[in-house]
Amino acid sequence: MKTVAVFFGGKSPEHDISIITGLLTFRNLNRFLYKKEVIYISKENKFYAGKDLENIDAYVGVAPESDPKNKNIFEVFLLPGSNTLYRLKRKRIKPYIQIDAAVLATHGEMGENGTLVGALELSCIPTSAGSLFAKALSMDKVKSKIFFQHLGLSVAKHEIVTEETNLEDIEIEFPAVVKPCSLGSSIGVRVVKDFDELTLAVQSVLLMDNVCLVEEFIDGRELNCACFKNAQGELVVSECEEPIKEKTLLSFKDKYLDEGGEGMASADRIFPAIIPKKIEEQIKDATKRIYELFGFRGIVRVDYFYKEKDDEILPNEVNAIPGSLAHHLFKNTHTFGQLLSECIDATCAEHKQNKELIKVFNSTVLENYKSSCKKSRK
Repeated sequence: MKTVAVFFGGKSPEHDISIITGLLTFRNLNRFLYKKEVIYISKENKFYAGKDLENIDAYVGVAPESDPKNKNIFEVFLLPGSNTLYRLKRKRIKPYIQIDAAVLATHGEMGENGTLVGALELSCIPTSAGSLFAKALSMDKVKSKIFFQHLGLSVAKHEIVTEETNLEDIEIEFPAVVKPCSLGSSIGVRVVKDFDELTLAVQSVLLMDNVCLVEEFIDGRELNCACFKNAQGELVVSECEEPIKEKTLLSFKDKYLDEGGEGMASADRIFPAIIPKKIEEQIKDATKRIYELFGFRGIVRVDYFYKEKDDEILPNEVNAIPGSLAHHLFKNTHTFGQLLSECIDATCAEHKQNKELIKVFNSTVLENYKSSCKKSRK
């Protein structure tokens, strides 16, 4: 029986959302197939394990790691080259548990930009989240747009803003959308109608991110589509959904603070979306191509704008670790548990294949260098 660890939390504005996704994922892992383990990452990026972390009560009110007397929550850590999690007991490093696969439910920052994937790869732990490159790329909205264009897809007109940018030089017309380059869950996203609102919105974003994106406002419908790779290596794409919104755009509050609290999984939506067959096929095809080009694993959601007047779709952004892992988009074909099993099996198969590749080999380079050094000293 494989041991599967669910990682969530971390130093990110989306920390609390990640806890929701993590616990939901943990509950839906098939206990008859896997030995399940919760790994909570604190806001200081420390890893914690323990039975108490399996319940939402541990996270409400105070940080779960704040009580040093609680023996059911303890710090753990990784060592490069070993798929074992370790802990300190009586000032000695002791093995805690070996991990066969990791499911990442970490939203934003360290958990979604490839940092955590890299650490787990150094410890020989396969993750259902794609390569470090895929994570880093998808987290950067600017670079993602470059890849979208490489696929022949149109993107919204946009400009990059940093602390050095003169906002008067921006040529995007109002209304415009201001957003952080590397955050999700609609954090920091605002529609601005004039220069004063633009200035305030940009200042707010630059407190959270080093790069701000100013985009043209797209007067169109928002559509989402998800994709994952199954155990046979085939790409499985979901039906499209259309979130129902009363405002210009869905805010963090709309997704997570209103009743339901599971983000897009509990939001009002039309599913499947009522759109022309041609547009549906274009979105599904684009989603598969983006998934393949970025080199993803696991469940990924791509968000689009649909401009009905122009009969055109524009990819907006990629969610490499979507809220609730976008399981609701596959509800007509898979349970959440089935989705997770498919992704874990695909991840482990790919990891096994990669282990068989030749990564190191013996050579005489050092001997030759040593010999040349001796000659140069004579």
